[in-house]
Parts: sequence; structure tokens; C-alpha cells
Amino acid sequence: MINHTISNFVAQLNNSFMGSKISADVLHTKNIYQCLHILYTSGIIRSFHPSRTRRNYLTVFFKQLPLRERIYKCTVISKPGHRIFLGYKSIANKYLKSGSITFVSTSYGILTAFDAVKQHLGGEVLFTLVPKPKPSIKL
Repeated sequence: MINHTISNFVAQLNNSFMGSKISADVLHTKNIYQCLHILYTSGIIRSFHPSRTRRNYLTVFFKQLPLRERIYKCTVISKPGHRIFLGYKSIANKYLKSGSITFVSTSYGILTAFDAVKQHLGGEVLFTLVPKPKPSIKL
């Protein structure tokens, strides 16, 4: 039994990014579908569709990117025992300057932190995707 579907989803994404997998099966829920749609429109994943082998699952296909352009890590922010709710100003101050993609659950569904701040919506901060840092050239 899965206690927290978002945490499980983030763990599966993290393992897939680290292991350079081509695809992964994730549980099909409304929230996960919205997160996958954002990842697809952001260009992080290649596609997703209902799984042919497992019922109530989605198959996610990842882009095959060079190592320096991949996602570095996925981090769960709001956990079942400690939920994090923030207003749009706090989201702007904390998460927009970091360069990561942050997912926020609002009354209008799951949005990125950028979209939530643009629409003046606060909510529960779910997780972040941190891109691999660019190598610095030392002279």
C-alpha cells in the first residue's frame, strides 16, 4: 500500500533520472497526471500514456539527454507528517530564485511555482526538481 503517492512518484522519478532509465511506470492519479503534464510541457519528459501491462498506471518516457543537462535531484518538500503551505509571496521569495522547478498544489490544481505566483495563488509546496549545476570554469 502506498501512503503518500506524491512521495512515491518523486522517488520513482529520482531513481529513473539517476539510473538513466528510458521509461518508468507510475501510479495513475489526478495529481500525478497533472505533474506529468507539467513535466511534458516543460520538456523534461518525452511522453506519457496509460500502461499497456499494468492497470491504473502510466508509462513515462524520459528524454535521453547528455549527462550535464539531466535533472540532478528531486526533493519532496511537503510530507504527510509535515505539510508546508505558503502564500504566493513566500513561494516567490523561497523558490523562484533557486533555479529549480517547484510544484505547488493550489485550488486550481497543481501548478509550477512560477505559474502560482503569476496567478497570485498560494498552496501546498509538493516537490522540487533541481537541474544539474553548470560546471564552472576556473582559470
